[in-house]
Amino acid sequence: MFQGTVSGENRRHGGWLEPKYNYYSWALSSLMLREQYPKVELITDKMGKQLLVDCMKLPYSKVSVELDFLDQYPTDLWALGKIVSYAMQRSGFIHVDSDIFILERFSRKIERASLIAQNAEHNLEFYSRTIDELKQNNFHLPSFMESNIHGTRQASNAGIFGGNDNQLFKNLEHEVFTFIEQNQNRFSRLSNLGMLNPFLEQLMFQSLVTRDNKKVTYYLDGINPDDSEMVLFHLAPFRSKRYIHVYSRTLKNDANVVRNVELMLHHRYPKVYFRLNSLLRDWKIC
Repeated sequence: MFQGTVSGENRRHGGWLEPKYNYYSWALSSLMLREQYPKVELITDKMGKQLLVDCMKLPYSKVSVELDFLDQYPTDLWALGKIVSYAMQRSGFIHVDSDIFILERFSRKIERASLIAQNAEHNLEFYSRTIDELKQNNFHLPSFMESNIHGTRQASNAGIFGGNDNQLFKNLEHEVFTFIEQNQNRFSRLSNLGMLNPFLEQLMFQSLVTRDNKKVTYYLDGINPDDSEMVLFHLAPFRSKRYIHVYSRTLKNDANVVRNVELMLHHRYPKVYFRLNSLLRDWKIC
């Protein structure tokens, strides 16, 4: 079990209404993971360790400072840290995003699966817009993505990601950095470089799964991940999946949602909540 950090403005703000909610989310997510798993690793760079461990004192069982070399890449490509972290693994793993809060351990089916992801994504308009813009700007697109480029857009949401097939994630890392090397001189043509993150992490992953005839086990199989109930915090203990994911920028900027993140942190871990607020008042993590 591990979490990985992102860089630049994404590290500070994370798409949340205010930076403090990003910090509340990191704290709540890591603390709730540790309730279920004795080993939760953080894979980050020196700045991430300084923020999350040295300053915020989040309770990771192990910290790996491996990602400083990513400073040479645009900070808008925040998914690179996650992709590199997946490829580093030598045994089965589950990566959990910092905007996910679990109230129970994942099932043995999930923990033992070859490949896992949060949910399947089918023909999302976002991927079509991204591919159209890449084509218009003459990007080199991998041949193994042919069916996703010219047919239906099939992807896997990486809110939770992992499994026991470490080789596929090594292949993903190789293909992602090959894509970057071939196309980095075209990055300035894009309206938003950040659009490449789900393309590289989620669409490219699924394309490799299809090419290699692999199977992904989905945590939210048969459940609509866009269901507003997924962020109704008071219902989480009563759902079949006791799991909360603040999965979009829209939700991260919803005053009711971010207030619920704050209230849950305050209720479950008051000492951490007050410590973070003290650090914020002293301008140590803002």
